[in-house]
Amino acid sequence: MFKTINNIHSAATKTMKRVLTRSVAAVVMAVTLMLAPLQGYAITFYNYGSPGSAQVPATQAWLSLSNAGGLSFPTRYVWRSPASSGTQWFKATYYIYKYNDSTRSWFLYKRDFTSTIIFAGQAGAWVSGLNFPVANSSKYATVVDIEWLNENFAWLGTKRFYYNGPDYECIQFGIQSCSAGYGFIALNYWV
Repeated sequence: MFKTINNIHSAATKTMKRVLTRSVAAVVMAVTLMLAPLQGYAITFYNYGSPGSAQVPATQAWLSLSNAGGLSFPTRYVWRSPASSGTQWFKATYYIYKYNDSTRSWFLYKRDFTSTIIFAGQAGAWVSGLNFPVANSSKYATVVDIEWLNENFAWLGTKRFYYNGPDYECIQFGIQSCSAGYGFIALNYWV
């Protein structure tokens, strides 16, 4: 009889530990998502295939004290595609377009990507952001593509984000000129 009571007590203790561990994990995830960079609200996005969801932190621009320019795509959380329950790969490609005053058109200025993996059973993963040095006295527009692939690297879906005015954030280091227009951000550029 004591052996049965000990077994019941042991099983109850293990169940309690599992519930507590899951509760703590849920609280940590909720706090982490609340402390994530500001979300863009005027973003335009398009879905292709069966993508998951993704955070859309504001693209940040800055001029350093030495007057060097830069753009930053902060780290973002990406949720899995509903098209597969197995391991998935995420690839975030960051595009920067620069405005050409003489032709009055935009051209692809820089691009790069980061990637990460999410294992079966996980809800999502953090994808690293990137920092880009950019020329001063110019204006820029940004686009982010996030692709979902299965464990065999077969494409599951893509979500493309076009950044609009409220989706840009100026980080000031001293007195410089950084401003966000509708669909672009300008560094020492008078619009």
